[in-house]
Amino acid sequence: MGYVLFGTSLYTDGNRICNGLEYIRDHGTVKYSVGRYVDEWIHLSGMESFWVALKRDIIGMYHDPSKKHLQRYANQFCTKHNFRDSDGALMEHIAALAVGKRLMYRDLINQKLSLRV
Repeated sequence: MGYVLFGTSLYTDGNRICNGLEYIRDHGTVKYSVGRYVDEWIHLSGMESFWVALKRDIIGMYHDPSKKHLQRYANQFCTKHNFRDSDGALMEHIAALAVGKRLMYRDLINQKLSLRV
């Protein structure tokens, strides 16, 4: 579990793959196996909606993306999702990131490009 930072809040569905997460200070579960989908304020419906929308976006737009570019598709979707209620702020954000940068196709396919901001 080296990918979860110490002190992170983590909510899971109680699947056994999540055993061993005792070191996480705030680990809550909802037990789907016993028909429990909400435990006080812990639920996963927002995350499940996000995954469904991500899959629909990728399959509907890119059809069969390669593993090579899958993280880029996911990053693009996350950005759109984060700005979904912001009335044009997404385009302003993208335009600001693009100032002074040039994306060459040959660099994109050769992965000589870092798209991190």
